[in-house]
Amino acid sequence: MPERSQSRARSLIYNSLLLSLAAIIMRAVGVSFRVWISNRVGAEVMGLYSLCIGVWGFALTLATSGVNLATTRTVAEALRNGEESGGGTARAALRRALAYAVFFGCLAALLLIFSAEFIGVHILSDARTVRPLRLLGISLPAISVSSALGGYFSAVRRVWKSAAAQVAEQAVKIFAVAALLAHFMPRGAEWCCTALVLGGAVSEIASCLVAYIFYRRDLGRHIGKGRSELSGKESTRRLLATALPVSLSAYVRSGLNTVEHILIPEGLEKFGSTRGGALAEYGMLNAMVMPVVLFPYALIYSFTGLLIPEMTAAASLGQRHRISYISGRVWRLTVIFGVGVAGLFICFADELGLALYGSGQAARFIRLLGPLMPVMYLDTVTDSLLKGLGEQVYTMNVNIADAAISAFLVFVLVPVFGISGYIAVLYISEIINFALSAARLLRVSAMRPRAVRWIFAPVFCIIGAACTVRLVLMALPAPPAGCPAAVTLACHMGLTVLVFAVFLRATGCVDGELSDWIKRSVRIKTN
Repeated sequence: MPERSQSRARSLIYNSLLLSLAAIIMRAVGVSFRVWISNRVGAEVMGLYSLCIGVWGFALTLATSGVNLATTRTVAEALRNGEESGGGTARAALRRALAYAVFFGCLAALLLIFSAEFIGVHILSDARTVRPLRLLGISLPAISVSSALGGYFSAVRRVWKSAAAQVAEQAVKIFAVAALLAHFMPRGAEWCCTALVLGGAVSEIASCLVAYIFYRRDLGRHIGKGRSELSGKESTRRLLATALPVSLSAYVRSGLNTVEHILIPEGLEKFGSTRGGALAEYGMLNAMVMPVVLFPYALIYSFTGLLIPEMTAAASLGQRHRISYISGRVWRLTVIFGVGVAGLFICFADELGLALYGSGQAARFIRLLGPLMPVMYLDTVTDSLLKGLGEQVYTMNVNIADAAISAFLVFVLVPVFGISGYIAVLYISEIINFALSAARLLRVSAMRPRAVRWIFAPVFCIIGAACTVRLVLMALPAPPAGCPAAVTLACHMGLTVLVFAVFLRATGCVDGELSDWIKRSVRIKTN
């Protein structure tokens, strides 16, 4: 039994690392591709696309309806408790999960397709969104089935197959969107948006087919055809008991997020922008700058996410000191990373905006969002730690409240202050969300943050590093005329990171104890 337990632990760790690596690669490719698309079609088309995606997000929540988590739990439970049935119980659970996915996926697709005209004309006040919304509906059944199959692969610890399906999806999306844009771009903004959503729909269907092929090949090899120990009603009841509570809360939050995204362009128009100008500002901030701001977090989340099972184990054993220790180290590491990235983005905002989008407005948005980055990263990590401690209901309630506050503030502030009002909403909602989550974590973990060492010292280190590098660059000759701006920017940012690391070590922000903990954690997770 101990050997079997260790084997399962190693399998879980391997799968977690694989998913993390795949997520980083896919995020990097996705952000790079989005930059390329944005430069091809412009901010107004990206705003129109974001408006459609905002509505589609609620339909997507309805289509998936908690099926991924429900499939993982029911199949894993069946495999653990019904091994003598030869896999029959797991097969029955999976069949019901797939039926659930098909039902909700088709329901969401039909609702979106048939309501697209009403939503586009009367709610979004833009008839150009009708065709993209209908095409977005086509992808929902495939996404729902893929979500169920992903839950199955997680349950049987073969998530590399989910990762492979994601790679296939991204590859098909790049080629499909590029080909469709080449054909549709001369027809205007509506058809550019249509190309984006149609390429995405094709890629989702391709990903579903790849996952289904993996599933069919996997099923006969690893799960037998024995008789199910549970009745059909009991198997369905277990599935619904897991999926529906998760779904109901997700519906509320997703609905509020959709309302928020609908209100933003309307508020910008009331502020005085034209329809095209409102969509351009909205697209620039939401679809172009925000993905770049959020991308660096994938690098640290792949590490901190691996510590969540350890938090769960410590909580189950009542190891309060261990919980406090892990929480403190994760917070400290996240603050250092977030402050460093924020400093880079603020210091090199002009260069980033011009290198990525050739836009001074993008540079302004990057600089304005820079100070919020540590809070955003720390809030996400805190939510993950709370989930590891069994505080899912609390985090769900906080996120719903956050969505409600954001929608209300967008309704009030954006018509008065324009895009600056929306940026203020981002700050207010993110700080409130983090404050509520942090208060809960401090209470359940007994962690005691040290503000000077954890926050102020890294801030001074990145300020010192940025100023030092700027002074050095002023003293050096300008780069050769033929040197690409992106290469120059990468060198300057890399030098700043190096100086920042030296300052962190010199000031004790990263001491031997923290370095040893990171090494031990990585070694434990990979051995």
